[in-house]
Amino acid sequence: MITYKELLVEVKQMEPVVLTDLEYFNNVPDPAWELIENIINQLPNVYKDDVSSCDIATNGVEILFKNFLDCEYFADAVDEHIFGSSECHTGYYDPEEDERSDEVDANTGWYYVDFND
Repeated sequence: MITYKELLVEVKQMEPVVLTDLEYFNNVPDPAWELIENIINQLPNVYKDDVSSCDIATNGVEILFKNFLDCEYFADAVDEHIFGSSECHTGYYDPEEDERSDEVDANTGWYYVDFND
């Protein structure tokens, strides 16, 4: 299992790669998205694994953090070192809000970095 510190080191070693329009339209795999997918695949999954002692995990789509500052710092590092622009969105699965809306699940209580628009 990868630690938060190892994850940051991996991200900070990257340099943004921007595909040309021709590469994009010819469906050339984007190395940035491949790296994000690789990171997600290394993390414990809140739906499949015991994450009770984890500070970082995934739900298969987002990267989840127990700590707000870790979440924000990671999102900034990914934007700077992988995407070269602001692609990450952060948020919080609020336990009170989830309970009110009857949406309590494995994500509840985690801060997240989302990579989708």
